[in-house]
Amino acid sequence: MKGVETMLMFGDSSGNPSLTGGGLAGSPHYIVGTITMNAPAARRIDSLVLDLKRRHLGTDPMRVDLHGSALRKTLSRITRDRDATETVFGAVVSGVIRIAEANDFSINMVITDKSRSSKKSGYKAVARASWSHATDMFCQDMLRVKRETVGIAILDRYDDATNRVVGRAVSQGLSQLDLLRNAKSTAMPYPMFVDSRSSNLVQLVDMITYVVARHEASPDDEAFLKWRRRLSPRISKMVRTSVG
Repeated sequence: MKGVETMLMFGDSSGNPSLTGGGLAGSPHYIVGTITMNAPAARRIDSLVLDLKRRHLGTDPMRVDLHGSALRKTLSRITRDRDATETVFGAVVSGVIRIAEANDFSINMVITDKSRSSKKSGYKAVARASWSHATDMFCQDMLRVKRETVGIAILDRYDDATNRVVGRAVSQGLSQLDLLRNAKSTAMPYPMFVDSRSSNLVQLVDMITYVVARHEASPDDEAFLKWRRRLSPRISKMVRTSVG
């Protein structure tokens, strides 16, 4: 639409929102990361991520998903050498951070401490609270745009049950624009869930969130400490929370 600014939120998460009877399922934190940018920036940054994948991951980068926890396995199949895998992995992570350092877009993080959540909360409460915080930050980003603005949330696809929980939380958050807005901000009422393999920008936020999550889990890991320090100045907002 002519004269209307399109603001896009790409979102992904790291960790499992579920709790078990004994405490945690998989990780002590459930971390939601989002990046917010306008449509022209999205086209430019998408090309940068694609170039990064071409440079380090071969001639058909669209077949390779920059999915943090799985990337090493993918690289191992490509390189067939452990040292080469770690070298390429480090180059990809550094490239992702360079894109973040060199381009002006908002990076927001919600870190939910599952160790402080009650068993009664369940994964729905953890996911709902985390994504509600993330959507609130997106709405605040939109309200700072001076022009007429429409917002669209594009998220990594989960299983059907989690999609329903996350989708409801994000939709409810986006509906708050009607209460907060200056008559210039609106949003598509429902998020779009996409296969991360089809979106370089969902992959970008996945890798950024992965670095934060790995540092939270292993703060003494020298590589992730270095990468987190580089990322920290670029994180616009970080919310630490718990449920229950």
